[in-house]
Amino acid sequence: MKKITIANAITVLTVSAFLIACNADDQDLLPGGNTIIEAVCPAPTLEKPATRTAVDPTEYTSGEIGINWLPTDRIGVYGATTANACFTNQSEQETDKTSFAGTLQNGETPLYAYYPYTKTAGTVPTALNGTLPLTQHYSTATRELEGDWKVGHPQGSSTSKFTFEHIFAFLKFDINAGGTDVAGERLLSVSLTVPDKQLGGGFTCDLSTRAVTFTPATDASTVTMEWTDTPELSASTFHGYMNVAPVTGIAGTEISIQIKTNLHIITFTETMKADAFKSNTYYTVPLTLSRFKDKWTMEENPDAKEENAAWVTGLQSRLACANTVFAIAGQPFMHKIRVPQSTSQQYHAVVPVKNGVKRVYNLPEGLTWNAGRCLVEGKAPAAGDYVYSVEFTVGGATYKEGIKLHVAVRAADLQSPTPMMGWQTWNVFKDKIGYDILASQLVGMKEKGLIDAGYRYFGVDDCWQVKSENDNGHQIPDASKFPTANGVNGMARMANLIHDYGLKAGIYTDCGTKTCEKYFASYGYEELHAQDYKGWGYDFVKEDWYYDLDMAPVGATPSTFVDGYAGLGSYWNTSEMAQELYTKMGKALNDRGLMLYVCEWGIHDPWKWGAETGATCWRMTYDHRDGWWGKIDSGLFGKKNDGDENANGVGVHNTIVLMRHLWPYVGINRYNDADMICVGIRGSGQSSSDCVYNQAGGLTSTEAETSFAMWCMWSSPILLGFDMTKDMSSADLAHDLALVKNEELIAINQDALGQGAEYIKSADGIDYYQKDLADGDVAIAAVNLSDNSATYTISMADYDALDLSESYSARDLIGQKDAGTLSASSSLTGSLAAHGTFVVRLKKQ
Repeated sequence: MKKITIANAITVLTVSAFLIACNADDQDLLPGGNTIIEAVCPAPTLEKPATRTAVDPTEYTSGEIGINWLPTDRIGVYGATTANACFTNQSEQETDKTSFAGTLQNGETPLYAYYPYTKTAGTVPTALNGTLPLTQHYSTATRELEGDWKVGHPQGSSTSKFTFEHIFAFLKFDINAGGTDVAGERLLSVSLTVPDKQLGGGFTCDLSTRAVTFTPATDASTVTMEWTDTPELSASTFHGYMNVAPVTGIAGTEISIQIKTNLHIITFTETMKADAFKSNTYYTVPLTLSRFKDKWTMEENPDAKEENAAWVTGLQSRLACANTVFAIAGQPFMHKIRVPQSTSQQYHAVVPVKNGVKRVYNLPEGLTWNAGRCLVEGKAPAAGDYVYSVEFTVGGATYKEGIKLHVAVRAADLQSPTPMMGWQTWNVFKDKIGYDILASQLVGMKEKGLIDAGYRYFGVDDCWQVKSENDNGHQIPDASKFPTANGVNGMARMANLIHDYGLKAGIYTDCGTKTCEKYFASYGYEELHAQDYKGWGYDFVKEDWYYDLDMAPVGATPSTFVDGYAGLGSYWNTSEMAQELYTKMGKALNDRGLMLYVCEWGIHDPWKWGAETGATCWRMTYDHRDGWWGKIDSGLFGKKNDGDENANGVGVHNTIVLMRHLWPYVGINRYNDADMICVGIRGSGQSSSDCVYNQAGGLTSTEAETSFAMWCMWSSPILLGFDMTKDMSSADLAHDLALVKNEELIAINQDALGQGAEYIKSADGIDYYQKDLADGDVAIAAVNLSDNSATYTISMADYDALDLSESYSARDLIGQKDAGTLSASSSLTGSLAAHGTFVVRLKKQ
């Protein structure tokens, strides 16, 4: 053990460590019995110390400090003709005594040795070149030292046993922050300034005498030790160690000490008691900070960065907003932070509010916290993964949580930088699908101008596969619907055809054992099926949920699976289980470059955890229907879903109410899906006509406008479902076709900021919403949920996205016409038909 011992209140190094080198007298000390072991030693880099030794963690009551060798240590050795040979440590453990091996020329014996080895030490042992860093690093965990230069000489007449002495002085910092304001903060560094003295820099050392000469340098009177593990300051004392150049004549000198934490910089002066810093000696610097708090100056660290709060899963989060978010480098970004109004779960979703959000901190460069609007905004930083933190109160208690931010290099590096727009087979065709039928739908999409309008996804829904058979777990395409041709199976042919139209191809499955129509599904075969979908050429996968024991995962029983809200908490019907099952498929797909579309129906709060599965969108409700009101089970004929329940009967009114408080979970690459839109079907669908209350003809033109406008305001995926081959020349159908091609509404759905429609208020039967847009514009929607005409009024004071000092030009997006101006002294007002909507885009004048 090399130890430093106390003598006369100054701790002196009295090492008795041995370098066991290699000569004919000590052949048995080295592996293999060779006189000299040849070793290949890579040249060290100049940017950082080549090697280090470590402080022994043992606390010695005698006041000694042990300095151990590390397995990675290397020393330089000089012989009569050999200059600066690299010898490597032969021990694989940290130890106080060790053997080094290397090669000397002509079998000569070692004369001098030094540590740490550096390629630039030089060829002359009386003029070894080195550098004592003015900034050194220490970790309480690894205990590794920087600047620990030692010189070794043979012990007596032995040519193989060397004693090493340290050529510099040690400083041992004893730090205790008990009773001070900085307790609990993280220690970054301690700096010590001794005026007019050089404490480090470049030097030469005569190995024969251990004499050191420093090259004169400016700004060398300050040494800094940085703690790489940033230990927490507390009432418990911990230590740190660094090396300084020997100096004399310092007794009575006023030295300056600066302590930097993650939050503050503390500076104070103290009078030196020691007269010198001597080589081979250590000096304690007692920093019991309570002794100095009355004399120090404290300022905020301009580079202050608190330790980030821990990120928790969406299901564990106490926030009422997304906690996994996405951005594109250099592009506008916005993240609205909200907390629940009440700690009790409201039906379908908590009410999100600003009150309780205290601050957001540790934001990456380019982003700022807008406390007034309670949001993070700015230009996204360079591509990478970041965490920033939110401090907030809920139910009288204060919490901190981390937010994960993934920044992509470009939009194409995200699976869904804007919401999907496309067509899905289910609503009109249900199980009546096949290659030829869908080929005609593709022709219709093109001829109707929908592909040019931005509809670029084409999804094959349920019933594409053989119903009750599988091929060793593989789903089997139904050859009667999707026949094989030229050796290519029908589903691969379908994907190829979809791609020929420049569209992305989608396929359907279920996370249970069977699909909703009881076809073979993916439970337990996620990897296998993902590989099949990839091999067939598909780009995205819609994965459904299960509703009975016939569909549920293997092992489900009447006691372990009960469907719907009534069964929440049964083993196979929990949010945790839903997340687990969707994550299996999400990972399998993402690993192969495919996108997951979660179709879970909203009963397990997928807006909280959907992004964690690898999905980019998730259903918020049960199936959406082609009517204003859905119909739910009650009596012989059912009843109107006027309670806006999330049940099988969900119409436009129900969807709007159910989506009302879910907007804080929307952002780039993460979207709340209001389900396949029914505009254009006009009662001609199959599934879309189920559970509709008293409305055989489907949505009216007014209701269609409300439906499409709100899908756009929500940033919901827009998946059409009407028959693309039918004649759309009638007034109603021509209206619907023009509506779904309305480029001004589509623009707010596809806006690069990716915001949802923030619910503002309800008044006189009208819901009001605002939506921030990437260019600084603001979209506002007024939705008449009542069965009577009503008057809307839009006043700037209600919308925090608007600047009261500005005036705005207004554009009616449904009517595609100018709608006047809006300022703090004026308002926009007008009449809304029953079930009608007014959407206006406001631009600063």
